[in-house]
Amino acid sequence: MSLILARSPYFIEREPYDAGATLTLTIGRGRYSGGSIIDVIKTYTLNFREQTELDISPLIRDAIGYNTTYDVDYVVYVKALITGNEGGIPSGSTTKYFYVTDGYAFYEDGYNYAADSQNNTLYKNSFYAGSNTTIYRLDDKTIRLPFLCTYLAPAPTVATLTLNYYKNNELVSSEDTIFQTGSSSSNAYQLITDGAVDLETRVIADGGVFENTKCFQKFIRNTQLVDYDKITAITDYNLNPIELTIKTISECKYKPYEIIFKNRYGVEESLWFFKKSEHSLTTERESYRGNTFAQFKAGDLSYHTYQDYNVNGREMMVLNSGFLEESFSENFKQLSLSEKVYIMMDNLKLPVVLKSKDVTYKQSVNEKLIDYRIEVEFAYDKLNNIV
Repeated sequence: MSLILARSPYFIEREPYDAGATLTLTIGRGRYSGGSIIDVIKTYTLNFREQTELDISPLIRDAIGYNTTYDVDYVVYVKALITGNEGGIPSGSTTKYFYVTDGYAFYEDGYNYAADSQNNTLYKNSFYAGSNTTIYRLDDKTIRLPFLCTYLAPAPTVATLTLNYYKNNELVSSEDTIFQTGSSSSNAYQLITDGAVDLETRVIADGGVFENTKCFQKFIRNTQLVDYDKITAITDYNLNPIELTIKTISECKYKPYEIIFKNRYGVEESLWFFKKSEHSLTTERESYRGNTFAQFKAGDLSYHTYQDYNVNGREMMVLNSGFLEESFSENFKQLSLSEKVYIMMDNLKLPVVLKSKDVTYKQSVNEKLIDYRIEVEFAYDKLNNIV
């Protein structure tokens, strides 16, 4: 099966059928039975008329929704059925199946880019869908590892993903997870976490009381609760392992923030900003001049002659990454092209809009130390006005 990145055009060609052939699209979420999609979201019937190809991406993208079971977007499944005549004689039909995510192809990828083919990065990297094989993580915080296995057949199929964690080339832990199709629990997209939930979350979940004292923070800064520097990932479906380098950062002065964004494959990945941040609020308001003569005459000077109303505001943050490797220009390129960006604050995943319009790809030949600065604006008004 092919993977369609729905933010870019994907064309279905009518050849070898004559003009006037029909294309039927059946769009569903993850279950197949005898080659048919059970969880049907939408069905479209299109006529090619004189056109030789039709772009199906806009129709499919509209059907992508959120999967609350796995806390990620659905990987949408599409059945494309073409029927028509060949040389004026009624012919059979042609059926193609696709996976679809809310990702995008680059111009350089060319026409109808097959992101999951054996010649492309996704397959070669054991379906690891992150934008970099080097990952910076905050000490004692979990990391997000996106994997997107769209190479499985639509019939019931299972692939096992094995993650091995190493410290100084010694294996410290190992875990397995599965990709599968053909059932209600289909999950071609896995957002793997390392299980290193921060200590505060673990204490509260266990019914304890977390006391955030200076003495305790000093202990945390000097004690790593989860420690590894390398992860290898491999599937039994594709024996090409990938090695991920993990760089753990302990930040004592500034409060780090985690930015989550949807990358080119339409999956979420994280980017930590470890250094100085600035938090601000911009407000908007309307005003009018009222008649306060009666109050003024009575000696009451507390009434507003000019009164504000419809007051609201939006918060903005300036974030600095700290020093990174040169390869992180790819991360910031995909962050800049993302339509869905979030920030983690007080264990809440909050939507933000990237205000930085330009990104300069920094190179070590030009700069001794590489860091990035971005501006984000919260994607909602500070005063709750949701109705």
